[in-house]
Amino acid sequence: MKHNDILILGGSGLLGSNFTKGIKLSSTDVNLLDYERTKICFDKFKPKLVIYSACKKLSSKLLYSNPADYFNDNVTMSLNIFKASMETKIEQLIVVSSINALIDDKGELASDTHNHRIKNILTEVYKKQYGLNSKVFCLTNIFGPFSDELNGFIPFIIKKCYLAKLNNENINLKGDKNYKRDFMYVKDAVNLIEQYYNNKIILSPSKPTVFYSGTTHRLQDIVNIVAEIMDFKGEVIWSGKYDTIKNKDFTDKFNQEITDFKFTSVYDGIVETINWYAETYKW
Repeated sequence: MKHNDILILGGSGLLGSNFTKGIKLSSTDVNLLDYERTKICFDKFKPKLVIYSACKKLSSKLLYSNPADYFNDNVTMSLNIFKASMETKIEQLIVVSSINALIDDKGELASDTHNHRIKNILTEVYKKQYGLNSKVFCLTNIFGPFSDELNGFIPFIIKKCYLAKLNNENINLKGDKNYKRDFMYVKDAVNLIEQYYNNKIILSPSKPTVFYSGTTHRLQDIVNIVAEIMDFKGEVIWSGKYDTIKNKDFTDKFNQEITDFKFTSVYDGIVETINWYAETYKW
């Protein structure tokens, strides 16, 4: 597929920034909360493929103090994108979601995953009623270049380590250091999605595909890796419990459709991420 055939919504985010091909748009380019502007955008670029990785910027204030605003904006965005995709008759819509949206949580899920569930539902109903060719990819904890501390645990620790080293301080962390997570280097996720839309891998058309590396790491191990690479000599102090569903690993609940893909090791991915930070911010 040609560069101009692909429209990436969320093009300045962690995932969108790492795609090698496609027209990348961010919130400064198009207001996806406004349907008319969204439709004008689709009419202007006439994409064959739309990759929907946009979302409302996550912050603790929005998520925990104004969860309704966060949810409403993300749902509105999803409705506008699906409607515009259907009305402009694009060839395919790829929807980026979260692995947490597939968990039967018994009321335990954090509210930031609800908007991902809406994406999954819209994919089903638009396919059933309008025949919209769409595919959901549910990702685990991705990290890599173009991330910031709101993008997950690894960039958060990288920034913590940099500031602690700069100010000759220890690192204080709140949480259970023995929690395990599956981390996936963002360029692996991009590679898999690109292979899919270029018909190099065949995936189930009827259900979301879960991408995860298959290797879990304790949070303490991640901190130790970052500290080693950044030559941090101070002390890391863990205290208290931060008992949230986001800190649990669910990858053992899903079958991996991709069996012959060589994932980047967490260590190598962290090295590349730190190098990107150092070059970008002149550390």
